[in-house]
Amino acid sequence: MTNTTTRLWVAAFVVLVFVSGLSLGLAVSARMGAGDPAIRSRGPGRGGFRPGPPGLVSERIIGRLEGEPDFTEDQRRRLEALFTEREGRFRRFALEIRDRFEAEQASLRDGVATILTPAQMEIFDATRRPGLGGGGPGPIRDRER
Repeated sequence: MTNTTTRLWVAAFVVLVFVSGLSLGLAVSARMGAGDPAIRSRGPGRGGFRPGPPGLVSERIIGRLEGEPDFTEDQRRRLEALFTEREGRFRRFALEIRDRFEAEQASLRDGVATILTPAQMEIFDATRRPGLGGGGPGPIRDRER
């Protein structure tokens, strides 16, 4: 292969990875309700599911239901208990998915490293987004476990 052909293949691969990531992000965003105006109005970085302070989603849901005339105190207590019970399970699930995603990313990078030269890997790593494993190994963020 010529140098130009190699560069074209690397560029095509980087574009493919970018488009795949963008598609996955849009699919997850749509699935998690990021289009909901109530979620968007809370400010940047707060849309979709992210482990965080307990009760934010449940409080919002219960707050909306409190205005309904048929919503009882018993329903409120039962919903709060259900949300509290499931919160830990959702957190564990989110962390598990993140770990699986990171493992797949590392596997992809390892596969790319078997194909590219060290100099090309520097270019590949430089084109990856920070926070998603670009620029070498390291934790994405602190984890609550």
